[in-house]
Order: sequence, then structure tokens, then C-alpha cells
Amino acid sequence: MPKSYSIVGMEHQKANEFVMGLTAGVSATLVREPNNPFDPCAVAVWIEGRKVGFIPKKQNVVLAQFIDQNGGNDCIDGEMALDKAISAAGPDIKAVAARFIRSPNSGYPMVEV
Repeated sequence: MPKSYSIVGMEHQKANEFVMGLTAGVSATLVREPNNPFDPCAVAVWIEGRKVGFIPKKQNVVLAQFIDQNGGNDCIDGEMALDKAISAAGPDIKAVAARFIRSPNSGYPMVEV
């Protein structure tokens, strides 16, 4: 059964307008950032080659473990590879495919794995 996660930090990525224009079902990539200085369980959300935000700390621990155990780097594209957090992790970077959705209750941006 798919699990859904909120996307936060869009304002820090200057991605609010971009995300608001997305339609449900768009492919997303969830990328682990184990070297993130603010959260060692950080999971970044990438859509169309752009980092749009993160999974909230309250939700990311189990997801980070899942990505660490099951993820790969085959869904990392060239634009994503230029990101400092991804390049710092090198070839050991882990990611999983997801899809963009909106909360059925509020329309808030989310991803589903």
C-alpha cells in the first residue's frame, strides 16, 4: 500500500509557484541527504530536475531507512548530480522513485511512495 508524505521547505527552495503549478501524478525522486547539516535523516524531494523541498523531520526517519536499504542511484539525473548534497555523497547516494500528489483534505503538496 502506498504511503504519502508532505513536502516542506518549498519557500527555501523558491519552489512554491513551481509546485503549485504541478498536476497530480508527476514523477518525483526522493533523495537521501545523510550529510545534511540540519538533519542526518533528510530526504529531499526532486521534481523535473529541481529540488522542491524535503520530507518533514516528523516523517523522514522510517522513509530514510527504507531508502538506505532499498534505494539506488539509477534515478539520479544530470541536473540533480550538480546539487552539493548529492555530489558530497558521491556514488553512494540513494534515491527512490515517487509520484507527486495533493492531500485529499487540503490540497497540500505531497509525494507518494
